Amino acid sequence: MTRTLTCGCLIAVLALAMLLIGVVGALGALLPSLPNQPTPTQVAAGRPCADPIETQGYMPGPGAFEPHHTGIDFACEGNLTLTAVLAGTVVIADDGPCPNTYYSSGARTFGCNVDIETHLDGRDLFARYGHIAQGSLDVLVGEQVVAGDALGTEGESGYATGRHVHFEIDLGAASTADCINPVRYLDPSIIQCPCHN
Repeated sequence: MTRTLTCGCLIAVLALAMLLIGVVGALGALLPSLPNQPTPTQVAAGRPCADPIETQGYMPGPGAFEPHHTGIDFACEGNLTLTAVLAGTVVIADDGPCPNTYYSSGARTFGCNVDIETHLDGRDLFARYGHIAQGSLDVLVGEQVVAGDALGTEGESGYATGRHVHFEIDLGAASTADCINPVRYLDPSIIQCPCHN
């Protein structure tokens, strides 16, 4: 009788454990996936991520948006962690909500983004990193960063057709209207577009 009771209890405990595993698995499948959090990385100077591939160049013009382009777009290959190109103070750390607006409203925004103010060559510069994955920021307003510090994860928030980072340098204020060619602040080996010459 004791042996039967022990066997029955053991079977009940195993059945309960299997049920709990199934419930946890089902809940995990129903929850929305969270963006990848930034991971530590060694990044060469002048790179917005470890292995950036230029996808659109800087194209100045009278307007602020396409067909004119106020910065340089990069897709990050492998590690998606975005890193500071220049040292400075974080002045904007917009972590959301930052939905993708390309297919819905058509609003042309940078989505979740980080702006870092720095003083270099006698000028106040603002480095912008746009289209960051919502919920992935690793910095706060007022924080001091150095080149290579993690900022967030590459995403497609705002007006974007796919995952990438928009890197822009604004002169004097964090304003697209005052953008300058960011090439001189980047590693020359990652610049591919002849439009920069």
